[in-house]
Amino acid sequence: MLGESIRFTAKVLLRKPVRSLLTILQVSLGIAAVALVLNALMQPQEAAQGPAFIAADEQLIQVENAEEFQDPAGYGLIYHSLFTYEDLEAVRDIDGVVSIPLRELTMRNTVEYSGMRYMISNLTQVNKDLMDLFDLPVVAGTTFSDMDFEQQTSTLVISEQAATALFGDKSPIGEKLTLTSSYASATSGSPDRYAREFEVIGVVDISSSADTMPYHLRPEHFMAPMGEPTSSGTIGDSQSASMTEIVLVELSSFTVVVKKHAVDSVKQTIARMFNEKYGARAMIRFSEPYIPTPRVDRSFSMFLGGFALVGLIVSAIGILSIMMVSTVERTREIGLRRAIGASRTAVIVEILMEACMLAVIGACLGLIAASVLATPLSTLLSVNAAQPVESLAHLSVGAIAASLGLSIAVGVIAGLFPAVQASVQSPVDALREMTL
Repeated sequence: MLGESIRFTAKVLLRKPVRSLLTILQVSLGIAAVALVLNALMQPQEAAQGPAFIAADEQLIQVENAEEFQDPAGYGLIYHSLFTYEDLEAVRDIDGVVSIPLRELTMRNTVEYSGMRYMISNLTQVNKDLMDLFDLPVVAGTTFSDMDFEQQTSTLVISEQAATALFGDKSPIGEKLTLTSSYASATSGSPDRYAREFEVIGVVDISSSADTMPYHLRPEHFMAPMGEPTSSGTIGDSQSASMTEIVLVELSSFTVVVKKHAVDSVKQTIARMFNEKYGARAMIRFSEPYIPTPRVDRSFSMFLGGFALVGLIVSAIGILSIMMVSTVERTREIGLRRAIGASRTAVIVEILMEACMLAVIGACLGLIAASVLATPLSTLLSVNAAQPVESLAHLSVGAIAASLGLSIAVGVIAGLFPAVQASVQSPVDALREMTL
């Protein structure tokens, strides 16, 4: 019975193929817009948020030694160096602390290879905790071993971009690079230069982490292993290799990876520990580093949803108008069917079937279009467009089901008025009207 109704309705639509096709395309545009917006709004916030480089039960906290100030220009903070390496080791032993990622930027303005000198920004020395946090994909060679960190070896891990710029298609593994830095001498005032040769042991892809890590923890193009820092010493001692080794005199802030369930207790322990040790010098503050995580811009999605709603209304009006024209053209046919015994319900079902078929076919075409447009739209609707929400690039089952449901509802609502109008007309009047 249903199959016969569908075949009959298809024949009716094929009588006016151009008109039916235009109505279907109109519906498909509206449903495509609706499907894309619903797909964005149905993204769970907890799944779309959260940094990927730490576990779901972990959290980053920034420990700062800073005092507040307020002047006519506004509110701000003054940071005071306080924390030593021994302090960091004491924090590491607190229950709930997972790691303390550290990096130190050693200003080096040139890198030399095969007689060519290139300008660079700096050399970044990282500790093992930070390298583990990066979890960078290795393109060639390897990353630092425990021995590299223990002995602070003269080894380098460089980015894929740096490897291409310096070596082209040649493998950089085992190649020697001389990194040189210069700064004004405290005694002569003239620039002093310090050079150190490094061996490239690995190439990594930093693009996956560059835009998702906090700024102060991001990987750089040239990375060397940070040895065990000392809590004394000065940078710039010409008699030592201090420009090539990490010397933590005092830090004003550091980052800690903490288990979420222990965040409050860790903060309390850190504050108590430093207040007892440093007294008035300790002005401990805690903050959460800004992490540019990929998530859906729901406000923009709602804005686009307004246009999608307009498209849906236009689709409904299109179906309504085409069904009203169709019922007028078929007045004699409907009158004959009523005369030979067809009920009003049968007429209503027939008209609604035609309207729903237009809506469903249009919805199917719209969903196909939406699936094609989902990938570029995921970048548009993602707050962090450098790394869009991955699940947004594919239509969810919920969005597909909701879009189909809406299209059927539009078909029923748009076809209901002409269906009822056709069913209440008496067979005699219908036949007389067509005869005249």
